[in-house]
Amino acid sequence: MVAATVALQLWWDVPLAVLAWRWAPTDDPHAWLLGIMEACFGVQWAYIGATCLAAFPAHRILVGILWIAYAGLIAAVGMTNRRRYSRKYGW
Repeated sequence: MVAATVALQLWWDVPLAVLAWRWAPTDDPHAWLLGIMEACFGVQWAYIGATCLAAFPAHRILVGILWIAYAGLIAAVGMTNRRRYSRKYGW
């Protein structure tokens, strides 16, 4: 979904959402929404990185470090939430 949206091939998003629904675990009827939410975060992350690289071409290393740190921060928050609330899917 991230690649389709970033490449502006938006017609792919509907079939990919259906596949997320189809392959989601059956014990939670809303688990497929996690795939949609992760795709939304991925699109935002890709857009922020591409925009920052275009705006600050002389500072590629700094932009790369901050871009990776942002993803690491989100992963750490997700891991903390999974441990604190001990839910299987993190939400």
